[in-house]
Amino acid sequence: MQQAEWYLENKASGGPVEIGAWTAALWKDKRIKAAWPVIAEAVLTVERWKFQNARNNDGKKQPKP
Repeated sequence: MQQAEWYLENKASGGPVEIGAWTAALWKDKRIKAAWPVIAEAVLTVERWKFQNARNNDGKKQPKP
């Protein structure tokens, strides 16, 4: 994510920056908005795989979208 790195270098003087301010700034970028559904689906897929392959789920519920 070049935009995330650019924000840290140019707007936050190299950081640190609060996560809320950083995500708000990044969310303005159309590319990030377009990529988010793909990222969310990938995270959900991994979490479901981990749940399904856990030896003992200890009553945990499967992740929801």
